[in-house]
Parts: sequence; C-alpha cells; structure tokens
Amino acid sequence: MIEVSVTDSRTLKYIIESIAEIVDEAAFIFDSNSFRIEGADPSIISKVEVFLRDNFFEDFFVDDPMEFGVDMTSLDKIAKRILHNDVITLVSRDRENTLQVTLNGGIERKFDASLIELNNNLPKIDLAFPAMIEIETEVFRNCIKDLAVVGGFVTFDIDEDNITLSSVGELGNATVTINSKNEAIREMNAQKPCTARYNISYLMSFLKAGQISDYIRIYIGDKNYPLKLEFILQEGNMVFFLAPMEY
Repeated sequence: MIEVSVTDSRTLKYIIESIAEIVDEAAFIFDSNSFRIEGADPSIISKVEVFLRDNFFEDFFVDDPMEFGVDMTSLDKIAKRILHNDVITLVSRDRENTLQVTLNGGIERKFDASLIELNNNLPKIDLAFPAMIEIETEVFRNCIKDLAVVGGFVTFDIDEDNITLSSVGELGNATVTINSKNEAIREMNAQKPCTARYNISYLMSFLKAGQISDYIRIYIGDKNYPLKLEFILQEGNMVFFLAPMEY
C-alpha cells in the first residue's frame, strides 16, 4: 500500500499537466524514500523522468515498493481541478486496480483513476553530454517562442562564448544569440562546439513545466545526441529528453 500527501499542490499540478502534454501513459514508481514517474510518447521521440524525494511530501507511507501504470489523459483531467490551497493525497492499495486522488482545500473531493498495464519498454538514457547551459527558464522559454514564429525546428549552436538558437521557415528565419556572460545564464560549460536540431513543438510542450523552476539546465551534444532539459527542484528534478532531427 502507498499513501502520500502533498501540500505543494501547484508544483504537482504543473508536473502532471506537462507530462500529459506528451505522454499517454506513465509508470508511477514508489519506494521507501522516493517517488518517480517515467513515460515516453508513442513514437518514443521524447521521454520524461520525474524524481521526488520523500521530503517533497507532507506524509509519505510506502509499505512495499510499488510500480503501476497510469492513464495520463484521465489524471490530467483531475489535475486541472487542483486548486492552489488543496492538499493532494494519493492512495493505492494492494490488489486494488485504482489510484485514489483526494483534493482537500476545506472541501474534500475524491477521484478514483483506473490503473493500466505498461509494456516497460522505455529506453534507458545515460549519456555524458559535452555541453551544458543553466539559464533562466523564462528567458529560454521566450527564445523558443520567438523561434516558433517562423519555423518548426530549432538549431542549437553552442561554443564556450555563446549559445545561438535559430529557426528557418517559409516566412523567413529567426536567430537568438546569448553570450555566456549574460546575467540570465547561471552556468555554461562547452567542452567543444556543439550543433544539433530539435522539433520546436515538443520543446514548447516541455516548457509548460517551466513554472516549477526558475532555472533550466540544457544539455546537448552533436547531431546524434538527444536534447536533455532538466528542471531542478529542491527535493528532486524533472527531466525531458528529445530525439534529434535529421539535417
């Protein structure tokens, strides 16, 4: 059995809603001191991983490690009913095929979400990326919005001095260049120049999670590397991977 409760309803709401943007179903994994979520879109172009330590929760009880599948479309509908003052409680009992979600902000509302079978074929991604930039989330989100005006992809060019983002489309082209000394960049490390291209619509979906963290870490390599976006939380993180596009 698991029974956990969260007072930081805002963060959990944004996590669930941003996962549901790209994933139809996800694995919820509980052990004695953490909660993880893993999922990939049907085409396995993107993957999401969430890790939350037990101290993210107000109460955290897991009598035995448990893993089950959740229909994210259904859970997203519940998440949209989360209010800012709600305490969220998740309960799943042995031999019961449901996840009970209770929202209580003075008025208690209960939802039972049916659990599903998972194929457990998610790719394992463990790469050493040659370039990393930690930048203000809102700055990066606005850059991607600028590029989305003209094209359906974004090309990342990174060296030790600059990160340049560009897009080309039928209406023209757009380029954004940020120097490593810009105050929006907290850290930038490029062991070598890197260039890679990614689908901009997926990036826009990923960045809907931006409200959970003021800074985002961007990891890239060459054209064969996936893009890795990491939102840092005090009690864990949320990571998105995106396969590269061919040139």
